[in-house]
This record gives sequence, structure tokens and C-alpha cells, in this order.
Amino acid sequence: MNRLTPIKLLYISFLTMFLTLVAPINSAMAVDWSELNKAERTVLEQFADKWQQMPQEKQEKLRLGANRWIAMDSDKRKQVVQKFERWQQLKPQQKNQLKQQFNKFKRMPNAKQQKLRDAHSKFQQMPKDKQRQLMDKFQQNSRKKADAKAKDAARKAAQKANKKKRGR
Repeated sequence: MNRLTPIKLLYISFLTMFLTLVAPINSAMAVDWSELNKAERTVLEQFADKWQQMPQEKQEKLRLGANRWIAMDSDKRKQVVQKFERWQQLKPQQKNQLKQQFNKFKRMPNAKQQKLRDAHSKFQQMPKDKQRQLMDKFQQNSRKKADAKAKDAARKAAQKANKKKRGR
């Protein structure tokens, strides 16, 4: 039998908490712990004591996340673990920035979301060297835009200071 190690439980915890934030709600009925199947109970074991007191929406999100985890093959689970490890390495400011970007994405119209998903999928299918070239080009353009923005802000601040000097 495939035992759950503390590290696996940590990853499952992260996955279920993450999916609590992003998973859609599919049901309006709270589920009793005994109604969960064995695999769901195993993945969600850390929530057993609190399950009945949880809002139905949280139960559904956790259950959905558990079922996604159960359905993953070992390679996909490894990817999730790697993403979790990268997430843990991020500074709080970087995490906040990513959360803001995610929220911005969720507020976009569906058509724009799909366009971005398609572009991301196309990017992921490119060779790694081509991906690196595109990322380097993007970073260069981003720096140029940031520099131009900073220069513009400095110019406006200087103009404002000059107006104050002249008494306007």
C-alpha cells in the first residue's frame, strides 16, 4: 500500500489549501464525513475533526482538490510538489504579487483568459532555448518600460517643482 509520509501530507495540505482558493463550487449540499470515499478520507484526513463544522463551500473545494490529487499520476504529483517547493522559496512580496496577478486574471473576460491560456500552452510547447530567448526579450522590454516610466515620473516631478518655484 502506498503510505502517506509527512512530506506527502504537507504537499497534500498545500494542494488542498491552494485549491480552496481557486476551485469552483459544484454542489450546494454539505457532505457528511462518512459519505466521503476511502481515498478522499485519506487525503483529507487532517480535516476529519473539523469537517462537520466547515462551511459547505470549503468542504466542496477541499473535496474537489482531493479528487484532483487522487486522479493525478505520479509525474503530475511530482510537478505539484515541485511547484509547491518553488512557492515556499518565494518571498512574501513575490507571493502577494502572484496572488494579485491571479486575481487580475480571474477578473478578465473568459475570452481573454482563454487567449492567455492558449498563449501559455504554445509557450510551454516551445524548445527551452526559445523559451529562454523570449523571457530574456520580455525582461529587457520590461526594464526599458520601467526606465521610461521612471524618467517620465522624474520629469513630471521636476515640472511640478519648477511651477512651485515660479509661484503658479
